[in-house]
Formats: sequence, structure tokens, C-alpha cells
Amino acid sequence: MIRRRAGALLLTAVLLAGCAGQLPQPGPQPPDNDLAPVPTPTPVPSADPSPDCPDSGALLSLGEVDAAMGLRAMPIRLVNCAEEPVHVDGFPELTVLDEQLQPLAVEVIEGAEVVARVDTVAGSPVPVTVQPGERAGAVLVWRNTVDDVRVPPTHGTFLSVAPAVGEPAQVLEPDGGLDIGTTGRVAVSPWAPAD
Repeated sequence: MIRRRAGALLLTAVLLAGCAGQLPQPGPQPPDNDLAPVPTPTPVPSADPSPDCPDSGALLSLGEVDAAMGLRAMPIRLVNCAEEPVHVDGFPELTVLDEQLQPLAVEVIEGAEVVARVDTVAGSPVPVTVQPGERAGAVLVWRNTVDDVRVPPTHGTFLSVAPAVGEPAQVLEPDGGLDIGTTGRVAVSPWAPAD
């Protein structure tokens, strides 16, 4: 009986030794720590200016043209994309440009009521402080009138817009351009806080 048990144990040991060469070998063991190291994320500032934000902090854009019976009105938007307040007081500085970005002989008049009596764009300029993330707006108005058939109508392709005289301008492309006809003028309302 003892010999049978000893033989069985010997046979089991031989089989296990033979199989040991076929078992996969364990790889390197991680250090004996209870917690694995957690990578530290790179902090991202939440209030950084947008990559497109100009040095002035005033990012400009144009809205859609509202056309009715020859009268055109187009919003000009200013958003403060910086971390400090932006101050505007008065009118945007505008130049109408052709497709080669050359200035056209178009008079820009301060005060939209010169072209059209529209209550929503009338008013005198007041100082406006635009806090970070807030907006201000103005409106460009003109008439598509041809009153002299001998003069070819003027069509502006781009608009150079600065928040005020002496500040850097941004070149914007109105959707559909500016069909000024033969009037030779446009008018702009003063900056106002956006609704």
C-alpha cells in the first residue's frame, strides 16, 4: 500500500516536471505597490483668448444682410474674446473694398439715419464697456439705388472694419457683397450693447 502511494507520488512529480517546460514563463512583475502611478494631466487655462483673438480683444464679424425695397441693413458684431474689458465709444471705422482689397470711392457716414430713419439703429454714440465674452453691435445701412445710368453701379466685395479710428482693422467679407448702386455712400450706427 505504501509502495503504491510512493509510486503514485513519484509518477505525479515526473509528469509535473515534464509539463513545466511547456508552461508560459511569467514576465517581469510590477513593483509591489498598492497604487499604480497616475499620469498628471497638463493644465489647460480655461480663460485663454481664442487663437483668432486679435491683440485688441475685439473680434469682429458681420451678420446677414436684411434687404427690403432697396434698403439694406447689415449687423456688425464685436465680441470681447480677451480676459480684460474692451471699451468702444463712437462708430466703427469702415472702408469698402473691391475684390482686390482696394478701397472704393464710397463715403462712409456716421449716423445711420442719414440713409434711413430706422428706430432700431438711430441714436447718439455712448461709451460701451464690453466685458469678456460679451458683445456690442452696430449696423451698416445703404440703398441699392441707381440714379445715374451713365455711372456703373458700385459693388463692394470686402469691408475693412476697425472698432474705432486708429485701431487695427479686420477685413471681413459680407455675404453677397455690398450692392451700393450709384449712391456712392453707406452709413453706420454707433456701437451699442448687444441684446
